[in-house]
Amino acid sequence: MKKLGFGFMRMPLTDPNDQTAIDMPQLNKMVDLFFAAGFTYCDTAWMYHDFMSEPTVGIPATLPCITRRSSAPGRTGPRRRSIM
Repeated sequence: MKKLGFGFMRMPLTDPNDQTAIDMPQLNKMVDLFFAAGFTYCDTAWMYHDFMSEPTVGIPATLPCITRRSSAPGRTGPRRRSIM
């Protein structure tokens, strides 16, 4: 397994002043190239991009996590998700 991970903390934006304005065509190209190169490790967290990272990537809140880290105050789920 290759060790490089794709992080969804800083996704391409169509509007640099709006963290929820994710450039989906560009993101799709980036992810396709990442997987085509043989990489499989992705990292995301619920709070990235004003809480839109996981819905954008298509990760339901109920998905079991491979990596669990500390929970944010007032939240029962994991703070970060590492999806393989």
